[in-house]
Amino acid sequence: MADDDQVNGVFGPRVSGGDAAREAWWSAYDQMAHFRGDPLATLDPVAATDESFIMGSVFALTYRLLGGVDPTDPAVLTDLGRVVDRAPRGTERERRHAAASQLLHSGEFLAAAAAWDAITLDHPDDYPAHRFAHDVCLHIGDDSIRLPAAERGAVAWAPGDREHGLAAGMLSFALEEVGRYDEAIAAGTTALAADPDDLWARHALAHVYESTQRHDEAVDLLVPTSGRWQEQAMLSNHVWWHLALRLLEHGDLDGALAVLDDHLVSTTAFGLSDATSLLWRIDLVSGDALDTTARWKVLADHWADNAQRHTCGFLDLHTALAFAAVGEHPAADAFWDGVPAAHAVGDTYNDVTFRDTVLPLVAGIRAVGRLELTDAAELLRSALPTLHRIGGSVVQRDIVHRTLAAVDATLAASAGASS
Repeated sequence: MADDDQVNGVFGPRVSGGDAAREAWWSAYDQMAHFRGDPLATLDPVAATDESFIMGSVFALTYRLLGGVDPTDPAVLTDLGRVVDRAPRGTERERRHAAASQLLHSGEFLAAAAAWDAITLDHPDDYPAHRFAHDVCLHIGDDSIRLPAAERGAVAWAPGDREHGLAAGMLSFALEEVGRYDEAIAAGTTALAADPDDLWARHALAHVYESTQRHDEAVDLLVPTSGRWQEQAMLSNHVWWHLALRLLEHGDLDGALAVLDDHLVSTTAFGLSDATSLLWRIDLVSGDALDTTARWKVLADHWADNAQRHTCGFLDLHTALAFAAVGEHPAADAFWDGVPAAHAVGDTYNDVTFRDTVLPLVAGIRAVGRLELTDAAELLRSALPTLHRIGGSVVQRDIVHRTLAAVDATLAASAGASS
């Protein structure tokens, strides 16, 4: 067997580097699989000292970018420099991983997902390529690559292999996003049977139950098991968000608020997105019956301190929600002005996403905050055809549809009152 094809039985191909690099690699992927610890903290020290360790920097570059870190951030540029410098000395497979991560850095997100997907076509045992493609597709809301890739991944390993269960969890989410709910439940159940701590699979099932309004199943999935998943800090905040949505949809406003106040405490960009999305939805449901001013001020202050700005449409949407809800905030004008300026030139996938989708979306949310509802309706509606490109899930992006529906209802009521 050629060195490039050697497999250690966990997470696909062997990576270049010394013993410390390989140990760090498998440890980081175990952390990622279970959303525990800090994979970048595991990989970065070894990547800094082992000149042959390519994949550690590919991983770090990829997930910093998917986390919304600016492509010019010093840590990102360090990762990129290592990838570029070390790739020529790597295996054929590592060189392809390196090329995909460089596409991601350039803003060509769809091309990066396709490049990682192409690796899985030639090397079905390459779990990192499956995972990178899956996670990039989440970042851009793409099903054209995610679903067929997940279907192939589900048969790439035999039942009993660790990767088989993890691949089933990815398949569950991919199926849910296209509305194939019964198949998604079957795949997610398979994944959880293989590993009850597979939080991505549990999260996929939460999506199914949210999309199909199955309140009791959602509660049974999440509440009795919270003791095991609430420690999986990289995803648990978002799983609490799912539980809060079910409570809110079921009329339990107090329960949803309790989740917001007690559990949605992360101040990472995506953690803030969960809290912002939930509070906005609570306002849509409660109207003027609940004073959320103080909560919005806290969230807007956190967003003002957040450095992940104008890199990811999903994050800019949620920043806009917080600043629109507050009305006046010292950091708001810089944000509003920054959205059109950030991607005014360039033709990468992300540039086009910002100009065609994020710009009218953010402007529409700002108009909602200003009660300029006719403009808000027009702007939000114009973003709908390409809304998926901001990333996130169908359930997460539904906040735009709910907001537009509320705006339309208010406009209709106003028109009826004046006629």
